[in-house]
Amino acid sequence: MAEEKEQDITDLLHVDGGNASFANAFHLRFNDALEVRYKRIYARRDRRYVRALLLVLLISYVLYGACDWYLLGGGVAPVWAIRYFVGTPILALLLFFSKTRWVERFLQVFIVAGIFTLVITTLLMVSLVGGESVHLYLSSLLAMIMGGLTATRIQFSYAAFTASLYMLFASIVLLPMAQINALIMYYLLLDFVAVLLCLLAVFTYEKMIRREFLQKILIQRKNHELRKANEKLKTLVDNDALTNIANRRYFDQILEQEWRRAKRRGYSLAMLMVDIDYFKAFNDSLGHLEGDRCIQQVAQGLEALVRRPGDLVARYGGEEFAIILPALNVDEAEKLAQAVCGAIQGLGIAHPNSSVARVVTVSVGAAAIVPTTGFFKRDLIAMADEALYLAKSQGRNRTARVIVPQ
Repeated sequence: MAEEKEQDITDLLHVDGGNASFANAFHLRFNDALEVRYKRIYARRDRRYVRALLLVLLISYVLYGACDWYLLGGGVAPVWAIRYFVGTPILALLLFFSKTRWVERFLQVFIVAGIFTLVITTLLMVSLVGGESVHLYLSSLLAMIMGGLTATRIQFSYAAFTASLYMLFASIVLLPMAQINALIMYYLLLDFVAVLLCLLAVFTYEKMIRREFLQKILIQRKNHELRKANEKLKTLVDNDALTNIANRRYFDQILEQEWRRAKRRGYSLAMLMVDIDYFKAFNDSLGHLEGDRCIQQVAQGLEALVRRPGDLVARYGGEEFAIILPALNVDEAEKLAQAVCGAIQGLGIAHPNSSVARVVTVSVGAAAIVPTTGFFKRDLIAMADEALYLAKSQGRNRTARVIVPQ
């Protein structure tokens, strides 16, 4: 549930290009798309609370029948008929349907229905009760409408609608009774004042909640933009501008991490050093723009070939590349080195001044170490570099390896 809520909040960043705003002067409604999501999020939040409140109301409503009997004695039958054959079934149905997920779409309607069930049935009871007992029912009626408007988390528009209808029905039922009992008019005026104060409280509460919601959206948007900026900055810092693969700085960082991991777990860490053959001659004959394009194509070829999770292809400098290969021994690293030679030659990049082929080729040096006491990561780099030197000295367009000294 928490993940879904967070996802909803993130989705709001895309509403109106992230310009979350109110749609009216009272600050009680957002723009349409934002309003839909606001209602969905808070309905999801309030559904369990409303269900628990309905359960408490249903139990209290049923148990209050004992008070009916105590106050009315033998004349309780009509009141019980309203309480147990009208009010109780409606509240029970509302409680039953409140357990379903679709109720979130109609939560405010459910709240209004619950309040009306309480106040209308109580008004009917008031019309049937005579004597001094009527004042107790009127007091409970006042408590119901005040609690219904303030404790149910009802939205202001629904609260205003509920309050208006309540005052209408209360006036219809109570005004004729005021001719007999003057206190009835007092209760009616008290209801009116109480309803206005409750509406003011609901308005203030909803305005505060909406402002907090909007503030949360804006904070999420700023955090989202900050994360994107950090990711972009990290890409600029860690990636080589020409090839868009890892740069030397990031290579050093990952090598340190993989060296420690291999040392901790006791497995081999391998490295390939790759150098484009006769690259200076390539630049001299075709120019630096073609040279840059050549480096880019070789980098893409290496990344396409080296695809295990944890492997890293980096531009080590100029026309030289380095590849970190966790959990490979020197034999496995040399096999991959041979595949690198074949793959780059297979790209078919024309090289008019190469002494080994008509296309661009590479020489690859392979080395591997199981990190132990006495070895350092610079030893692995030196061994791979030495293997590359051997491959170049033996005629280029080939691989060589260096065995860990005993």
